Amino acid sequence: MKKTPLLHYWDEFEEKYSRRGRSSLTIRNTKDSLLFIIRHLGIKTIEDCNNHVLLEDRLYEIKKKRDWSGATLNSYLKNLKTYFIWLEQREYIKENKLKKIGRCVEKPIEQPILLENDIKLIVAQIHTRRQSRLERLRNSFFIDLLRLTGARPCELLSMKVDDVRRHKGTYQILINGKKQKGRIRYYNLPSWARDSYISYMQYRSTLKNRVGERSLFISSSKKTGWTQKWDEELICKAI
Repeated sequence: MKKTPLLHYWDEFEEKYSRRGRSSLTIRNTKDSLLFIIRHLGIKTIEDCNNHVLLEDRLYEIKKKRDWSGATLNSYLKNLKTYFIWLEQREYIKENKLKKIGRCVEKPIEQPILLENDIKLIVAQIHTRRQSRLERLRNSFFIDLLRLTGARPCELLSMKVDDVRRHKGTYQILINGKKQKGRIRYYNLPSWARDSYISYMQYRSTLKNRVGERSLFISSSKKTGWTQKWDEELICKAI
């Protein structure tokens, strides 16, 4: 019996799933998980992936090999189930057998937070380290948003230019939560954060080769958004 490639229905899934109002992040994560299964687990067809015994064994093998946390394995499994629930709904498969795979136990992880002294050290680092004007203005605004919102750095790094808008004489920012069922939060910028934002955006607008970039925080060396690697380097060097 001929088997069906794992991504055979992907274009239809993407179209139909999008029209339900599902987030582009969910769709992208689902595809990334499917590609990972194909490339690293050697599972390339819908039938093999829907073999819950085979898939579970391969997932736990890669978990041990790469020293994944339980949360990482669960994320991949959640994304795969999203696709297979849809396949079952469209009657492309008779039964979604992935629902037979239980979640892995997640050990609680201690999430360190930045204390006021840490923030002061980071601010000092921003003003004393050797850097371009773009880096100084960008980093200052980034830290101001951390102080204002208490958001996780990855949430700020995913922000787009359009996530900051004029609102009642000031600016309002929109942050999309990164966790499962993350909620949208809104914050009005106080004067100190507003001035930081304006300075950064005014200088950024003078960089003619970066005008079309939609990421709010941009790299000084590449035509991409500022990455988590550089954000972590800034914080680690300071504290």
